[in-house]
Amino acid sequence: MHFLVPVDLSEHSKTTAEQAAYFALRHAADITLLYIKETSSSFRRFLKKDSSEQLTDFIQTELDKIKNSISEISKKTVTSIVASGKVYETILEKAEELKVDKIIMGMNGSYRINRFIGTNALRVVKQSKIPVLIIKGEKLKSAWENIVLPLDLTKETTEKVDYAIEEAKKIKGGVLRIVAILKANDYEIHQRLVKQM
Repeated sequence: MHFLVPVDLSEHSKTTAEQAAYFALRHAADITLLYIKETSSSFRRFLKKDSSEQLTDFIQTELDKIKNSISEISKKTVTSIVASGKVYETILEKAEELKVDKIIMGMNGSYRINRFIGTNALRVVKQSKIPVLIIKGEKLKSAWENIVLPLDLTKETTEKVDYAIEEAKKIKGGVLRIVAILKANDYEIHQRLVKQM
């Protein structure tokens, strides 16, 4: 197996990478870290060539630190890529290019701007053809106890049920929580959701 883990070098991002390493250990998966230099960053055009090279060196040094830390946890190969582009587009492109089995990303990035919160995470989840695991929170856990599966009546959600069950089976003493939200007071839809649950 192979996981893609986008990072932005924030502390939360590093915690996400470590969390992904524990997940990779359970699946015997390799990890590729992805740092994205956003092409829309207006301050980049003001950087001198030397400053730009210093920034690239800094990014690579920080990625190497994360790689060393998480390879000790995962006991597998960890590689890193620095790419340029829009965050969500680049994540999806690299996931397809590398033929990864899963994208694991954090949700509370705080480095410069909240790069992985809201729009980018949502776009990756909606457009990805492979499973996306979103990790929220600052606390590192070597094992998870709970999986929450949001359930609706779409075909895409139904396809994820078996995957969620398989993941829950791997958690010793774990719990799979299924959540369905009824947007309208429609008895027929309510009954279909209950049946599906």
